[in-house]
This record gives sequence, C-alpha cells and structure tokens, in this order.
Amino acid sequence: MTFDETLGALLGLIGQRVRVRITVGVLTVAFIDGFLERTLDRGPAVLPGLGSGPKDWENHDTHFFAFGGTGETGFYVSSEAFVSARWLGVEKDSLQIEQSPDVMLSVSSLSRSKEPVL
Repeated sequence: MTFDETLGALLGLIGQRVRVRITVGVLTVAFIDGFLERTLDRGPAVLPGLGSGPKDWENHDTHFFAFGGTGETGFYVSSEAFVSARWLGVEKDSLQIEQSPDVMLSVSSLSRSKEPVL
C-alpha cells in the first residue's frame, strides 16, 4: 500500500474501537486500546534540525491519530518515515504499517460500532 492508501485505511477506522501495537525491532513497546476519534496536527513526527525555522516545523505530512476526547493519546503516521503497509487476515481487520526499518504499527479493528466489546 502507498502512504495515501494507508491514510485512507486509517481514516476508515475512525469511530471504531481499535488496538494498536507498537513494536521497535523485536520488542513490543506499547499497546493502545480504544476508540479512534480523529486526526490532529501535532507537528512533525521527524523533528527538524536545530537551526530550523518555522517553515520547517509547519511543512510536514504527518498525521497524529488520536484516541478519546483530549487527543493526548495516539500514534503518528509520517510520510517521511513510511516504508510500507498491508492488510493482514482474511477479514482485513488488522493493518500493519512499517514506519521505518525498526518501527512497526499494527492497528486492529475490535468493533464496527461504539458498542462495548464484552
């Protein structure tokens, strides 16, 4: 999948309960579980150099996918770090996104509505 196709797939999951697994190398470093609410502009995921000006901070194609109403919890998807993405499983309910050679995001749909999963 291309970066734009991956964004489209993630936007299709907004409003759904998902579980995100973040793996660095062979180590799983985080799990996030909840309703994917929206995207936010939280600045670049790949930080500009020390001598960078405002244009370097504003000119990016990074999307922060937020959980819950505050937007404090979520994950970045950046075209600068994007390597590849693909759907896993027969139902295509898990999206695997390679953000760099060492960082992998797995976004799995847990529900098709905002009803609690028991």
